Parts: sequence; structure tokens; C-alpha cells
Amino acid sequence: EGLPYNPYRRELYTCRELLDGYNELDDQSLDLKIYKHFSVSRYNPHIIEAHSQRIHDHAIDDSLRELVGYDDTGMTGMKCVGFMGGHGKLRTDPFYRKTAHTARLLGKEGYFIISGGGPGIMESANLGAYFANYEAEDLEKAFKIMEVAPHYTDPGFIQSALDVFEYYPEGAESLAIPTWFYGHEPSNVFASHIAKYFSNSIREDTLLALCHHGVVFAPGSAGTTQEI
Repeated sequence: EGLPYNPYRRELYTCRELLDGYNELDDQSLDLKIYKHFSVSRYNPHIIEAHSQRIHDHAIDDSLRELVGYDDTGMTGMKCVGFMGGHGKLRTDPFYRKTAHTARLLGKEGYFIISGGGPGIMESANLGAYFANYEAEDLEKAFKIMEVAPHYTDPGFIQSALDVFEYYPEGAESLAIPTWFYGHEPSNVFASHIAKYFSNSIREDTLLALCHHGVVFAPGSAGTTQEI
């Protein structure tokens, strides 16, 4: 009783669901409410809370397997390619832009792009995947829209990303796998499917385990080194 999340959910999250209630001046989004609830006991949860989190993450596991089409041998039906890299890369950084163009090209070739779901390189991967059905020039225009708020702590960071949808509403699908362990970072909005976990260790293992068709590494730091 009183949980801001449903442990027994039967589908992955969407950007629209997580941002429900979002306002830059007074953020009442579902995403932030769950993060605040989680933060109270993140290192030492009560047994009931821990149990609810585990059931939730198992439900995300189930929905994820259904999405990518796991078979009995552990192979995915989708040709999954993961992108790993730094969460602090600015939207104006050359590697942010290279990553987005790379993801766009792979998406055009039928690969299903997966990221860790946060800002920086992760956002650029899902952004590029979103533009798989558009031209490279359109992606460059999206950069221009978003560069007014280069870092995820800048005012207007989320809104400038949402502004892209007004010009390009028909993006291609991709997957993000974030975690509330890093819930102070906003989930990026360009993934059509969001598998958000409480457990960061399960999230990281799952992220890499899905990528049977390759992993693209962009510049990062400790987290990226760990994934390598």
C-alpha cells in the first residue's frame, strides 16, 4: 500500500508514462516520485520494500524478454546492438553527434539500438535510432534544437528534447535500460521502450547480455570501462 510504482506491471515503461506530471519548475513526474521513494531506503530497504522491488524488476525482465523475442537458447529475435559511453557528454560534443549518426545508420540497416537510458552518449544513441527513418540533415536540425541545454543539469534539458517531437513525430523504435539507482539523472526521452530497474547490477548485466549483435563503445569513464 502506498507504493508509487506497480510491482506487478505487465509492460515496459514509456517516456510519456514516466514524465506524467513533469514540469520544470515543479516536477511531479512519476519518474521522480519513484526515485524519491526509492532513495529513502536504497541501501537498506525493509523486507516488504525489497520484495516489491524484486517483483517489479522480475516483471521488467518478463516484458523485456517478450519485446526482444528471447528463445529457449537465449538468442534474441531482434538484432540488438548496444551503445555504451559517458553520461556527462554534452549535446554539443563531437562524440555525442558521431554516436547519434552511427546509431541512425545501424537503425536503417535493421539493428535494434539499446542504451543505458540516461543522458550523454546514452541519449545520443536513442536519438540516432529515433531518426533511422529520417535523413542525416534532420538529425543535425535536432542537434540545433537541443544544444540550447547541452548538459542534463541545464534548465530546459528535457523540454528541448521534447521540442524535437513537434518537428519529427514519427521516430523509429529503440530500447533504453536505465535504473533508479541513478535516478538523479533524467531518463532520455527518445527510446520507445524503457526497461527501468531498481537493481543497477541486474540492469547492467541485462543491458550487455541482450547485445548479441555487437556493442559500440564511445568515450566514457569508470562505468564504460566496467562494461568493457
